[in-house]
Amino acid sequence: MAQKLDFSEAWSEALALISAHKEAALAIAGVFLFLPQVALGYFAGQMDTAGIETSDQMMTMYENWFAANGLLLFIGTLVSLIGSIALYVIFLRGQQTIGEALATAVKLFIPFLLLGILTAIAVGIGFILLIIPGIYLAIKFTLGGTVIAAEDVKNPIEAMKRSWQLTKGNSLRIFFFLLIIFIVGIIALAAIGAVIGIPISLLLPAEAALFANNLVSSVTSSIFSVVLAAVYAAIYRQLAGRFDQRELEETF
Repeated sequence: MAQKLDFSEAWSEALALISAHKEAALAIAGVFLFLPQVALGYFAGQMDTAGIETSDQMMTMYENWFAANGLLLFIGTLVSLIGSIALYVIFLRGQQTIGEALATAVKLFIPFLLLGILTAIAVGIGFILLIIPGIYLAIKFTLGGTVIAAEDVKNPIEAMKRSWQLTKGNSLRIFFFLLIIFIVGIIALAAIGAVIGIPISLLLPAEAALFANNLVSSVTSSIFSVVLAAVYAAIYRQLAGRFDQRELEETF
């Protein structure tokens, strides 16, 4: 019988991981998460919604924005992905230097990318059929990235299989745990944005306020990304330890 995910234990371990690797996590997040978001916000700018009244106009606005900023968005996404992988490596492989974590992240980049594509296809099909299967598949494959980072799995299919095994009997608990994290995170980000952003908008000129708010948004979202990486790592560590122990008990 599968051991149930302990919310309190997972959250405590996530905080412990962040505390133990705060210098490395801060450096990686600063360069690979914060800076790309600042650059995207500064160079790409905001979408101009003035005069948008119909869905066709909205679609045209999105198409024009992505046509103008697609390359910048693509580069920023790739850089952020390397940073996210490096965070997983730092949290899951113990005492590694930042250079070692980044080198490992580069080696694991293609498996992570393929994992993301395959997961998106599977989840997308699930959402097309019905919303519930899409959510279920998203949860079942949610530990694929941590599997690649922790176990050096190069085959994304094998990572998806391993994630399916690890989440067995805990899919609903993982869903609610992550739902709580996302809801609290979104509320916190919105609150910080309002508390800091409104005074900034009132006190600074328009362009300066836009840049300052971009900085605040980039800082808070980068911190949230670090927390999420630690949470996923903590879930993996808890379930992987119990899964391996269960396999050992069944073998002997």
